[in-house]
Amino acid sequence: MHIPSGQTILLDVSPPYLKALVIEGALIFEDKNLELHTEYIMIRNGRLQIGTWEKPIQSKITVTLYGSKMSRFLPHYGNKVIALREGILDIHGTPVSHTWSRLDSTANVGTTQITLLDKVN
Repeated sequence: MHIPSGQTILLDVSPPYLKALVIEGALIFEDKNLELHTEYIMIRNGRLQIGTWEKPIQSKITVTLYGSKMSRFLPHYGNKVIALREGILDIHGTPVSHTWSRLDSTANVGTTQITLLDKVN
């Protein structure tokens, strides 16, 4: 699939599997549960936007890249890749307030449970 310069597409349904996605215009995800399945995404002077700073995406967005060592690759980038070439990849999700903590006590070898000092999300 190719999105040419000057064209903006609002992704409001999950498309079928795409062999490749080349974005020279803009692809903007609507705030709803969506899936995108492709081998690679090339953002070339374009924009891939999932949410904004002012309005982060609240839904579940899943981007799955397919391929193997034998798959066709993009020169300088490889295969199974989101390649950015003078474009914008803009992703904003639900803000997370506390992402880390310290252990409440030392975890010994073989320990199957740990206790944290703070709650995390």
